Amino acid sequence: MFDTHRPMKPRLAAVLVLAGAIFAPGIPEAAHLLQPVKPIPGLQPGDRYHYVFVTVGVTPATFVTIEDYNGFVDIQADATGLFQSLDIQWRAIASTPETSAQTNISSLIATDAPVFLPDGTMVAAAVSDLFDTEENPLLSTITMTQNETLRAEMVWTGTGTHGESLGPGALGGTSSFTGIGHAQNPSAGWLLGSYRTKTEQFSLYAFSEELEVPAVPAPATVSLLTMGLLALLRRRSSIRVKGSR
Repeated sequence: MFDTHRPMKPRLAAVLVLAGAIFAPGIPEAAHLLQPVKPIPGLQPGDRYHYVFVTVGVTPATFVTIEDYNGFVDIQADATGLFQSLDIQWRAIASTPETSAQTNISSLIATDAPVFLPDGTMVAAAVSDLFDTEENPLLSTITMTQNETLRAEMVWTGTGTHGESLGPGALGGTSSFTGIGHAQNPSAGWLLGSYRTKTEQFSLYAFSEELEVPAVPAPATVSLLTMGLLALLRRRSSIRVKGSR
């Protein structure tokens, strides 16, 4: 039995505390720990970020609820491309009469983190910049799909230039014509460039949950710690054996 009144030797306690600090999981609230799928210069462990892409697949804008469009982009990300099997949550940068694009993606945002294309190209230095492109255009157009192919085409949004719903002209709205973005436009036109008949089929913009670059201990540090811990345990075992003779 363990003697609960006997204090742990300081040296062993220090090793165990350090081991716990390195090996214990520590996923921050509202962030999914994930290494970027392609290198992103400048991102360090602990930095947060989002991905955005334009879907390979197309859909009409006749569905009334935002969940239909969120489900569409989620399936697109899971079906093909760089994000398969990564269990990332995705939402459409799109509006229905009841839900604006800004509101739709808000639950995936904990901080005003930067936004990147699948290949690591920065689209915006902060999420809030996505809805301020009349004055400050995107750093890169959202013309890359989840497969890293280019698609500089029209994209369903139903959204005004500041992320608001277009009401009757939103996806699933009462109007026959729905707001559409032009993916090749870095200014406000990426969200609202024209209107098209809602029965036509176009892509959607997919926006990821907030991700965080995990802290990865240096292999040498982990190796030395493990060796030190094993050596200490062997020494304690040897002392115990000698004492029993």
